[in-house]
Amino acid sequence: MAIRAARAALARIFFQRCFYLFVALLLLVTVAPLIEPTPNSRLLLNLANLFVIIAAVSTLGRSMRSFIIALLLAVPALVLQWHALASERTDMLMWSWV
Repeated sequence: MAIRAARAALARIFFQRCFYLFVALLLLVTVAPLIEPTPNSRLLLNLANLFVIIAAVSTLGRSMRSFIIALLLAVPALVLQWHALASERTDMLMWSWV
């Protein structure tokens, strides 16, 4: 009986949309200061940022309209980030943050 109650409690936590955003932000905040500034580490930081953006879009997507608006804002940011990573242009990275 206690196992079922624990399983039900954990299911409520893990199937909430905000939980994934919290985990992604916690990962980004804890890992970012520990990474040295190398090209491979920039890739890891961009992957962590990708998870944050995906989690934010899924958190905001309660209705179809809000999901589409969040997606339309997230896609250019992701494209600019990956373009800045590939070409090593810092101005593109700045535009992705905007």
